[in-house]
Amino acid sequence: MIQERCQSVKDLGDRTINQLSKTDIHWSLNEASNSVGIIVKHVRGNMVFRIF
Repeated sequence: MIQERCQSVKDLGDRTINQLSKTDIHWSLNEASNSVGIIVKHVRGNMVFRIF
């Protein structure tokens, strides 16, 4: 059940990211804000840390 939920969340994230261009993924409002790419990188690191 947990694996299914994790896969579901990953699939949702993949579908969301696939709608963005590479420019969109790396765009940020200003130097004080993070791009989608940086946020995803941090979330991934957080998840890996908590799971393993």
